[in-house]
Amino acid sequence: MSYLGTVKDGHLELDEPIHLASGTRVEVNLEAVVRPDVGSAKALLEIAGRLPADEADAILAAAQACRGVEPKLWA
Repeated sequence: MSYLGTVKDGHLELDEPIHLASGTRVEVNLEAVVRPDVGSAKALLEIAGRLPADEADAILAAAQACRGVEPKLWA
């Protein structure tokens, strides 16, 4: 099982509940999750391949309308 959470004041707060009986011993391996700054090029590249084609097309159309981006540059 893998869970995400946040460390606050030395305690781990998980994003979702764990479905284990109280008193169950577990082994925990921590790895920091490094996320790029919101709106940065790196953040956009991370989600680029995860969008459905229609959503990606809608975002591209909106960007082109706002910034005058040449469609041939995206081909």
